[in-house]
Amino acid sequence: MLSEFYEFGGTLFRIDSEEPLLESKYTAPFACAGTKTPDFVIIVGYSGEKMQNGFSNANRIGSSIRIEFAESYRGKISAKNALEESGIFRMLAKRGGVVLHSSYVLTKQGEALLFSAPSGTGKSTQAELWRSYAGAKVINGDRALVKAENGVTANGIFFSGTSGICENVTAPLKAIVILRQSFANELKKVSGKEAFMRLLPQCSYYPKEEENLKLVTGILAEIISAVPIYDFGCVPEKSAVTALNEVLYGK
Repeated sequence: MLSEFYEFGGTLFRIDSEEPLLESKYTAPFACAGTKTPDFVIIVGYSGEKMQNGFSNANRIGSSIRIEFAESYRGKISAKNALEESGIFRMLAKRGGVVLHSSYVLTKQGEALLFSAPSGTGKSTQAELWRSYAGAKVINGDRALVKAENGVTANGIFFSGTSGICENVTAPLKAIVILRQSFANELKKVSGKEAFMRLLPQCSYYPKEEENLKLVTGILAEIISAVPIYDFGCVPEKSAVTALNEVLYGK
């Protein structure tokens, strides 16, 4: 068996494989030496049997999961494929993290700012505006791993949507901004049930699994109670950056 290690927000995965895994630019930033005991072990194998979804079968035993890919995929599997098929959202939730559909920027103050919204609303646009006009760095164009543990942090994750941007950066979370398109910049703080109901659909989880749902909703409730959440109807212009920056940093 060949072993590779990947870490996301402090959760360590070891992937054991019968064949060398293909390189992936998406998981490469999260590769590590694996000098400590992994939280989860993913075992990759191959089988000529019929697959549950035509691609792979997965069997979980405690903190280990064996994934058997169809024999036709031998030599064609990357760490990204293995992690995607492992039920990673389930495992991250067990370690106190939830993956939020959001663009993740690191402000020049060293804090994370997340823009969350359904696809096509303007997450990537606002992230790019912050890069251009506020000296921010785009860490991920589509997802962030958020953990409510010793404070709330945003962490890199290999899911990146069409942006292709996914860096391995952990930072304290300044705020989550729920975007909606508007003809003017309209910013208001939201909390409690409203914030929860608007953010839950943007979380990655398994709604039919009671344990996973319970974990994710608990993590989200902690995040909402600890971090400012804003509703932001905004325009795709520099003025949107100015309006939000004034609220967050007073300038």
